[in-house]
Amino acid sequence: MSDIPKTVFVLGAGFTKAFYPKAPLLYDDYGLNRAVKKFRGFPFARKLLKREMSYDLTGKGRVDLERLLARVAEPMPYDNELRAESMLAPLRHDLMERFVTRIKKASLEPADDGLFRGFAWYCVKHHASCITFNYDDFFDRALCDAQECSDELHWSPEVGYGFVCRPASAVLNTDTTTHHTFEPALLLLKLHGSLNWRLPKAGVADVVPTQVLFDDPLLAEQERWQKCEARLQIDTYLQERRVMAPPVLVKRALHTEAIFHVLWHQALTRLRNAERTVFIGYSMPHMDLAARTLFAEGLPKKRECELVIVNNLKDTDRQQELVTRFGHVFGEDRDITKHWQCAREWCLQEVEAAL
Repeated sequence: MSDIPKTVFVLGAGFTKAFYPKAPLLYDDYGLNRAVKKFRGFPFARKLLKREMSYDLTGKGRVDLERLLARVAEPMPYDNELRAESMLAPLRHDLMERFVTRIKKASLEPADDGLFRGFAWYCVKHHASCITFNYDDFFDRALCDAQECSDELHWSPEVGYGFVCRPASAVLNTDTTTHHTFEPALLLLKLHGSLNWRLPKAGVADVVPTQVLFDDPLLAEQERWQKCEARLQIDTYLQERRVMAPPVLVKRALHTEAIFHVLWHQALTRLRNAERTVFIGYSMPHMDLAARTLFAEGLPKKRECELVIVNNLKDTDRQQELVTRFGHVFGEDRDITKHWQCAREWCLQEVEAAL
């Protein structure tokens, strides 16, 4: 280990976007023109879609998915009188499927996979835990790839998420399921859940850590998955939904599901022990009160922890707006180091400096 301070990385949407340019943002094009046609027999759902589309002044079909999902997921008091609730459930399912599909497609077109794996290895080498609100499993895969570069076990999805997570093939009780019990070099704490976290169909209503499974293709030992000829059979034992707190303004799952209680407590502990916290491509959203509270209480002003912002904003007004957001959380007089550059460039510099 070097003299690099004990670091926690907070990975935002800008981090993923730098390495996977096709990764979706919450304000993006989700093909709502096709959705309008699909829901032509659902007048209320169609009306909501058209209204959201009308807010786009760019002509690029971009919509605020978080705002639209919030309207669909949290019915208004008068929706029952309008007989609208029966239309909202299928629309909510469709919108989530569009979001998940965009993430899956983005995984096929990385911008610089080598540097991504290099940064993952940097995190492993320096025991730098990562906190993220992203749903994708891109960095999970990079950590698995980095593991292949070493004869020692440093990170595994079975222990590296902050709870013991079994592979999905465990539902068959086959010999393909092994359990890593080592202490991981770092934790990847996915505070809004993950696209690759699944649940067995026989599970209880509350999502507890012992139930969560991860999709086996994530494993670095790919041959283990290839030898399992029961892929379709495994899917029949799994729920269709993923363990994710949907991207809505009020994420009730964070309070009602035990898995998130564990993850957020782990994140608070890591932040309180950090000597340096680096926010890469993270915008500190005004409306995400849970995240802002986590950072305010995990990184209080009295603690001597270096704070670093890495963001690709070029406009000085937008830069100042971001600094103001961080100031509202940490105090306007808190010293924060700022790097106005692409996440890829900063990660490259960080990795090279550590060599």
